[in-house]
Amino acid sequence: MQTASLIDSYLYQQHLTQATTLYVANGVTMVDALAASPWLARAAAPLWLGSPGETALPSAALTWLEQANIHQVVLLGGPAAVTPGIAPQLSSLGVQVTRLAGADRDATAAAIPAQAFPHPAGANLAADGSRGSSFVDALPAGPLGAVWNLPVVLSGPNQLPGATASYLQALSPSSLWVMGGPAAIHASVLQALDSLMGTPSP
Repeated sequence: MQTASLIDSYLYQQHLTQATTLYVANGVTMVDALAASPWLARAAAPLWLGSPGETALPSAALTWLEQANIHQVVLLGGPAAVTPGIAPQLSSLGVQVTRLAGADRDATAAAIPAQAFPHPAGANLAADGSRGSSFVDALPAGPLGAVWNLPVVLSGPNQLPGATASYLQALSPSSLWVMGGPAAIHASVLQALDSLMGTPSP
């Protein structure tokens, strides 16, 4: 979190953002942060990466919160990802604390664009890191999504999650980019996507 706060401080010092909402995600798995990255980039919003089970914020972080004039903190992911233990500290500073989460990482990734991207141009789909897969392909999907207004949604390597399928079916995007090769997203997922909405972009 210390490195993240230094980066955020730089954004404000260089007048690159005046955002008053801070986002906090799990810094160990990072998958919720990657799913939110297009939204955060478009909003020029600061992000902290915390540790699961963290119950107290360091004094330097609290000082930064006051100096940056943060009014709201959004916790990305459920309590197993970002502990609710830091909420009382934040509330004591007069900061409003909310949580944006689904039942699992795939549902959280689907919940983020439902709030952040009311009219997306399409979507990027990347592996969620489950069953030995890597979510590294979600990293380059973030800048692409920020520029082209494309949220990042997640899938298991072999099976399209229900939350992702429901989001894509409701969105009916004109374009869908699948990030990574067959080792990351297997043919069974592409078949499910094809059945759901038509052939995805290569």
